[in-house]
Amino acid sequence: HSRHCLVGGNSGRGEASIFSLINITVHTKFMLHMQHDNTFIPAGASKFTPCLDILKKNELLSGFKDDEILAILPCVEGSIKHYKNGASVILAGEKVLRLGIVLSGTLNIVEYDIDGNINLTGKALPADIFGEAFMISGRPSAVSVYADGDSSVLFTSYNKIISACSSACPFHTLLIGNLVRILATKLLNVRSKLE
Repeated sequence: HSRHCLVGGNSGRGEASIFSLINITVHTKFMLHMQHDNTFIPAGASKFTPCLDILKKNELLSGFKDDEILAILPCVEGSIKHYKNGASVILAGEKVLRLGIVLSGTLNIVEYDIDGNINLTGKALPADIFGEAFMISGRPSAVSVYADGDSSVLFTSYNKIISACSSACPFHTLLIGNLVRILATKLLNVRSKLE
């Protein structure tokens, strides 16, 4: 399936070196992260339990155990929203403040041309992440996202992902590393298609 990708930057040895450094950093942090055996699961985290099978397939949560996923989601203000067929999830021109993970259903990612025609640029399926490039860049969304059938989405707060929490949760570093790797991988994939 296709997804909306981040495009930009110059290709070359510099990108490859940065990507290698990211991989090394993420691996090191992952090994440190795995040393934490006693995981505190906040109250209210049980609402995410039915979604664990899908969440474990998501790239953002790669390397997390079940109890660690339940621990981190309340920390990053995880919330689940349900959408009816055709409902808007993101509209072009809006600021994207939260990262989305599809839990069920399908989302259509569309662009409008200067004549007002709708062009389907991608689909987000269960376990897919979306909105991360616009969220991090701070730019308004260039695309709109609509539910293609009844769908549910888990949203997380960008500010909470990048900030240390009051509970001194050890999982933010791994989460940030995963997010950087997702963006770097999408960038390199786009560059390879253009070459």
